[in-house]
Amino acid sequence: VLYPLDLYNDSAQYALTVFRKQFLYDEVEAEVNLCFDQFVYKLSELVYAHYKQLAASMLLDKRYRAECAARGA
Repeated sequence: VLYPLDLYNDSAQYALTVFRKQFLYDEVEAEVNLCFDQFVYKLSELVYAHYKQLAASMLLDKRYRAECAARGA
């Protein structure tokens, strides 16, 4: 999951050591910040949806849940 961020790390090191260009490093850093923000947002969205569904299923009537389980739904 975090493998692409390792690629950005290698790119940033290459920008500084081989090309010796600070502006290129800054661009890679900005891209990493965007990717990480999107990753955290998507992860939090998925975790929230999971626990929201879990909480909603806990509030369902037990008889209704058993009926749904018997039907395979």
